[in-house]
Amino acid sequence: MAAALFSTYFAVMGAKCALPSVLSLVMASSSNGGLSFPTSSSGLTPNQLMARTITLSTLTIALGKAICGPIIDKMGGVLSLQVCLTGLLVLLGLIACSQSFALFSVCWILVDFFFSSCWASCVAAVHQSFPRHEWGQRIGLLAAAARTGNAAAFFVFANVLALAQGRMKQPWRLVFGTSAIMQILPLVLLRVYGKMATQSLNKTTEIVPMRNDAENNDNVSRTGNDKKKSRVKNDAPSTVTTKKQGKNPLARLRQEARTPSTVT
Repeated sequence: MAAALFSTYFAVMGAKCALPSVLSLVMASSSNGGLSFPTSSSGLTPNQLMARTITLSTLTIALGKAICGPIIDKMGGVLSLQVCLTGLLVLLGLIACSQSFALFSVCWILVDFFFSSCWASCVAAVHQSFPRHEWGQRIGLLAAAARTGNAAAFFVFANVLALAQGRMKQPWRLVFGTSAIMQILPLVLLRVYGKMATQSLNKTTEIVPMRNDAENNDNVSRTGNDKKKSRVKNDAPSTVTTKKQGKNPLARLRQEARTPSTVT
């Protein structure tokens, strides 16, 4: 499960590097392999349209964090990550096949919406799959996965562009296609190990209360035995004195003298 979460945040943060890696290629004219930008009636240039898209996608991240939090609490972290990765896979695939800037803009804004829920879903999955004393270690691995995912993505995308340059008219499509394919492995791992980790954690939490109940029962039985022993000890002296009185005739006469006789 740790490998599944590591690969998940690695792939998600890598996918976020796709647009910065190919922004200049996407902004080129359609004749030079870029997107087809609409002729705006307000006179907005392609740079201004792209800036507006990035602004809206950034605001979507903030909005998504506020909206997705309660949903993640209800769905659970593992299931939320599966939905998130599926959405990223579909949206990045659509961007890789799109030519229209309008479709690209809508898909990228939705990519950032799904991206906004990834960190909260990962933390919820850690709480859902690991015992409390391992939470800090697992969350630290997620942070490491984010930074290594960024670095690896820029390295891979640069090599992909270098190989495709001169062989394809629109090499930026390969970058978004690679980002989409990167989501498949963590999706499969979460599917396989998510339920296993949750079930094993539930078994562990069930065993602990059973042990506590057994210890409580032992303590109760020990307390009861101690009380019985103390009662026996308290009663023992009277029994001994009674036996001693029975053996000593003077003591028996004194006892009979103290006891009033019954008149018939």
